[in-house]
Amino acid sequence: MISMYDGSYPWNLIVKPIEYFAVSGKAFFTGLVEYFISYAINSYINNLK
Repeated sequence: MISMYDGSYPWNLIVKPIEYFAVSGKAFFTGLVEYFISYAINSYINNLK
Protein backbone atom coordinates (compact mmCIF):
# COMPACT_ATOMS: atom_id res chain seq x y z
CA MET A 1 0.00 0.00 0.00
CA ILE A 2 1.48 3.33 -1.08
CA SER A 3 1.18 6.10 1.45
CA MET A 4 -0.45 9.24 0.11
CA TYR A 5 2.13 11.46 1.80
CA ASP A 6 5.39 9.76 0.80
CA GLY A 7 5.85 11.89 -2.33
CA SER A 8 4.81 9.10 -4.68
CA TYR A 9 4.57 10.10 -8.33
CA PRO A 10 0.78 9.72 -8.91
CA TRP A 11 0.01 11.63 -5.70
CA ASN A 12 2.29 14.52 -6.69
CA LEU A 13 0.69 14.49 -10.12
CA ILE A 14 -2.69 15.12 -8.46
CA VAL A 15 -1.76 17.42 -5.58
CA LYS A 16 0.85 19.73 -7.11
CA PRO A 17 -1.46 21.20 -9.79
CA ILE A 18 -4.19 21.65 -7.18
CA GLU A 19 -1.79 23.50 -4.87
CA TYR A 20 -0.54 25.60 -7.79
CA PHE A 21 -4.04 26.57 -8.92
CA ALA A 22 -5.11 27.30 -5.33
CA VAL A 23 -2.16 29.67 -4.83
CA SER A 24 -2.48 31.38 -8.22
CA GLY A 25 -6.27 31.56 -7.86
CA LYS A 26 -5.91 33.20 -4.47
CA ALA A 27 -3.43 35.73 -5.89
CA PHE A 28 -5.73 36.42 -8.85
CA PHE A 29 -8.77 36.86 -6.57
CA THR A 30 -6.83 39.21 -4.28
CA GLY A 31 -5.70 41.30 -7.25
CA LEU A 32 -9.27 41.41 -8.55
CA VAL A 33 -10.59 42.61 -5.18
CA GLU A 34 -7.88 45.27 -4.90
CA TYR A 35 -8.65 46.44 -8.44
CA PHE A 36 -12.37 46.80 -7.69
CA ILE A 37 -11.68 48.63 -4.42
CA SER A 38 -9.35 51.12 -6.11
CA TYR A 39 -11.84 51.53 -8.97
CA ALA A 40 -14.68 52.23 -6.51
CA ILE A 41 -12.56 54.76 -4.59
CA ASN A 42 -11.49 56.53 -7.79
CA SER A 43 -15.04 56.75 -9.13
CA TYR A 44 -16.24 58.01 -5.74
CA ILE A 45 -13.56 60.73 -5.71
CA ASN A 46 -14.42 61.69 -9.30
CA ASN A 47 -18.09 62.03 -8.33
CA LEU A 48 -17.17 64.44 -5.54
CA LYS A 49 -15.50 66.86 -7.95
